[in-house]
Amino acid sequence: MSPSWTEYGYDSIGNRTSEVRHGVNGGATSTRSYKLGEAGAGPSGAKSGPHTVPRRTWEGSSGER
Repeated sequence: MSPSWTEYGYDSIGNRTSEVRHGVNGGATSTRSYKLGEAGAGPSGAKSGPHTVPRRTWEGSSGER
């Protein structure tokens, strides 16, 4: 068993919407949100669609990136 793990959230068609990394004590050490279907989230600033690499935000101990 690993002392740390990653938990994922998905929408109804299987696109990843979130990621939470947990540390040894079980608390969240960082979170990521994946933005699908928003202007600027896809390639070259276009709208992202299903199953594309979306814009991602990340928040950890040093704040949002």
